[in-house]
Amino acid sequence: MILITGATGHIGNVLVHQLHERYPHETLRLFLQRGEVIDAFDGLTVDLHYGDIRHETDVWRAVNGARLVFHLAGIIDTAPRFPRLLQEVNVGGTRNIVNACLAYGVERLIYVSSVHALPDLPDGQVIRETSDFPTPDLFGPYAISKSAATAMVYDGIARGLD
Repeated sequence: MILITGATGHIGNVLVHQLHERYPHETLRLFLQRGEVIDAFDGLTVDLHYGDIRHETDVWRAVNGARLVFHLAGIIDTAPRFPRLLQEVNVGGTRNIVNACLAYGVERLIYVSSVHALPDLPDGQVIRETSDFPTPDLFGPYAISKSAATAMVYDGIARGLD
């Protein structure tokens, strides 16, 4: 079974369709919030699992039995309107996913973050991937939350997560 969080987002929607084509005999479990529109998945056989990424028990129930987990769920908000919610969803939700993946021995977690988790560089300088998280001196709650969430994933890697 493959679990996908954030399946109704732009990347998630494309990912679900690609996984359905590539793994036609494997169950795709979509971790959704109540009220999310799922019309994009009409005609696909998917397991709909409802919960809140901020609630550990919901996440653990969703991860239980997964072979692979694609974690795309998060809030994108580059205006500083909801800093607490950004922390709860982006950081706390990622912590919940990492801990559940470790507890259930998931083969691999594939985590999608944001370029905002990386430091801003002067014009013309090439952005390079780093594993040094959280990144200091980021601008705004969204960037800080995505960098901290990425740090959660690297912490999981240090504890044996693939």
